[in-house]
Amino acid sequence: MTATASVMGPIWAEIAKGNAAWGDQQRLLKLWSVVVDADPSLDPNPAKGINQLMWRWGIAGLDVIGEQALMKTSEAALRNWGGGLPMLRGIDAVQVQHVLSKAGLEQQILPGPVGELRAVRERG
Repeated sequence: MTATASVMGPIWAEIAKGNAAWGDQQRLLKLWSVVVDADPSLDPNPAKGINQLMWRWGIAGLDVIGEQALMKTSEAALRNWGGGLPMLRGIDAVQVQHVLSKAGLEQQILPGPVGELRAVRERG
């Protein structure tokens, strides 16, 4: 689940840019507005906000992914979920590689130690 959670931010960034192959932009914005209403401290940008939430929950995310792992992972993703299957229909290897690369890069820019939960910060 950590790997899946790690790619949510980059996938949501693609959706927010209007890349319909990954999902529906309006549905994502509507969903995220409900989350931000419940927790206004989260970024209103869905991609940034979900990364903040994952960080709060202690989900470390991906390390920078090497070229060989990137290729093997994208091939496996398309073999298992792509082609005519509904999970990744319309998404090609380049798009999967882009999302995986972004997931590794975003992990590097998250603030503070991973897993620093809000309750811990409030106690301190």
